[in-house]
Amino acid sequence: MTAPISVQLYSVRDIAKDDYAGTMERIAEMGYIGVEPAGFPGSNVDGEYVYKHMLGLLNPDVFFQVDCYWVKTAGPEPAEIVAELGGRAPLLHIKDGPCDKELAMTAVGDGIIDWPPVIAAGGEHTEWLVVELDRCDTDMMDAIGKSYQYLVGNGLARGKR
Repeated sequence: MTAPISVQLYSVRDIAKDDYAGTMERIAEMGYIGVEPAGFPGSNVDGEYVYKHMLGLLNPDVFFQVDCYWVKTAGPEPAEIVAELGGRAPLLHIKDGPCDKELAMTAVGDGIIDWPPVIAAGGEHTEWLVVELDRCDTDMMDAIGKSYQYLVGNGLARGKR
């Protein structure tokens, strides 16, 4: 069995600035099964968040990888976005911190995101919680270990221990 393929839209951010709709159409035509709207969570097109335009431009079978930290940093509540996307959001990127573009992230559970409602919003649609800390002022291994303990210890995720 082969794995499904997804693209992180941060990769095409410069092209999308000039022709957002055309870029999304090209990605859909290429056959990508999933997208991560990294680089666009707070961006607006005609007064709406970019992901809403993506919903209309991408094939309904294309799934979203929701980066909950950057969603929260942009303003919306991640739980609302995850609930709205439903089955189109099987992968949730989990990171925490002050939700300030200039400040480092923290271990999951040490920041301002209220994780239980976010994870509950995904419900049966969530297939993976992906801990992803872009930068951290503490030891990274300690931070991902603490993140694991928080998520598994609070019954929000399962692991091998």
